[in-house]
Amino acid sequence: MIKNTHTAIRELLGFDHGTVKVSSGVHPVREQFPELFGSKGINNTIKQNWQITDLLPLGVIFIFFVFLIWFFGVYSPAKKIAETNKNIEVLSRAFDERTNQVLSELNRLKASFTEDELPESTLNWLSGLELKVSDLTLNKPSESVIAKRFDAEKKFTDLSAQIIGNRDLSKYGELGDIPDDLEPHELRDRGQQAISLAEKWLDELTPQELQAKSLLSEFLGTPMPKREGQLKSLILEEWKAKHTSLLELWKSLKEYEVQWAQFLEEQRARETAKQERQAELDKRRLEIEEQMAENQKAIDEERARLRATQKNRLNQSANNRTNRTSVQPKKSQRELELEKRKKAASKLID
Repeated sequence: MIKNTHTAIRELLGFDHGTVKVSSGVHPVREQFPELFGSKGINNTIKQNWQITDLLPLGVIFIFFVFLIWFFGVYSPAKKIAETNKNIEVLSRAFDERTNQVLSELNRLKASFTEDELPESTLNWLSGLELKVSDLTLNKPSESVIAKRFDAEKKFTDLSAQIIGNRDLSKYGELGDIPDDLEPHELRDRGQQAISLAEKWLDELTPQELQAKSLLSEFLGTPMPKREGQLKSLILEEWKAKHTSLLELWKSLKEYEVQWAQFLEEQRARETAKQERQAELDKRRLEIEEQMAENQKAIDEERARLRATQKNRLNQSANNRTNRTSVQPKKSQRELELEKRKKAASKLID
């Protein structure tokens, strides 16, 4: 039934067992619905043209995808790596220039502050700032520095295998067998767990555990890229972080310099005002001393005058007493008359 239906449809469309058969006349259905079945049958030439027409967009799509794969897989990463290397070089050069600028400013400030007798606490702060700058200049971001992280991770993994074999974690309540085929990250996790438990319960660490613990700080919590593009991007980001930290130190240094200059200016203003007040006091004291000297001179003159006057009076009184004792005062007529009467009376009595 299905086969007969298929044959009928092929005959209706003008096909006959895979070959194109053009009927002498137009089929009624084809003539009635030319927009659906076409006005003519399909021959081999038309079929070949259809295949070529279909292959062209497929080929274009294939070439487009090949171009995308090449562009985003080869060209774009290489270009991005080249740009990242250029940015790393620029930022590294800027970091070195800023480091020299900070150190020069530190030395200049230390010299000027020593002359101004800066407090010891501030000198210690400047020394700490210099240590921070030196710490930033050490271990600059590079492929060799990041490679040390992988090396430390590998050494820690090897030591972890020895640690978990020598330390029985069941003593700390950790039960369960340790598989022999642990992955590297599982070995590291077990090693960290053993060191953490030993420290928690105050057990003495073995030399291997001490060495492993010192290696943890070199790679634990730090990004460790596996691809070159990621590696370059990480180096650039670490350069940016270091440069930002250096700029923060430079900013704090300049802010302190401004504060110190303001402090010196205020100190000089206070010293100037103090000197002016002292000069005014000295001037006022001189004026008072001159006035007191003039007053004392007037007092001395007045005392001398009073002493001279008193001396003259004493001399005059002394002269008067001398004159009264040496010269008798002249008697009056009445006194003479009385004396005569006294003498006459005395004679009468005799």
